[in-house]
Amino acid sequence: MFCKNCGSMLNDYDKFCTNCGLQISDSRPDGYDSGTNGNSSAEPRLNRQEFINLYVPESIKKSAKNSAILGYICSGITVLLALYTNNYFIIFDALIIVGLCLGIQLSYSFVCSVVLLSYSVVNVIYFLVTTGKPGGWLIILAGIYSFNSLLKVHKMFKEYKLTGNTDFVGDVK
Repeated sequence: MFCKNCGSMLNDYDKFCTNCGLQISDSRPDGYDSGTNGNSSAEPRLNRQEFINLYVPESIKKSAKNSAILGYICSGITVLLALYTNNYFIIFDALIIVGLCLGIQLSYSFVCSVVLLSYSVVNVIYFLVTTGKPGGWLIILAGIYSFNSLLKVHKMFKEYKLTGNTDFVGDVK
């Protein structure tokens, strides 16, 4: 079954289109279309960035930004290490971290937080295997911090997409 507004495929349990936000009416045949892109009188709901700006508590936004700042610090340390050891290939590592942290800070990207956490774990394991010493663990803290913050945002927006309800804001754990 397809959305009348944008033609996206819908699941039977959807109350709103996950692509355009169109509310699906209670009588299923009226909420679905055979794939044509017809217009609807229902207003589209907020996109992810608008939802974050309006409904995500400032404390969660601040935590995400702080985790990005921690990532920038780790990236700076990595660059200093590269310059000290004359191993300039490590700078690519710093650039990857900066890119992921920019995604976390600017768009509150949950995907970037998952990739940062995964990447940091792989880096620490690699460093431990190659040098025999634990190193790079600070970036794991940034990854955990961002993952924890942005998982809450992800859950809140997912709930909003499914129900259109914003009463839960502040209750997500």
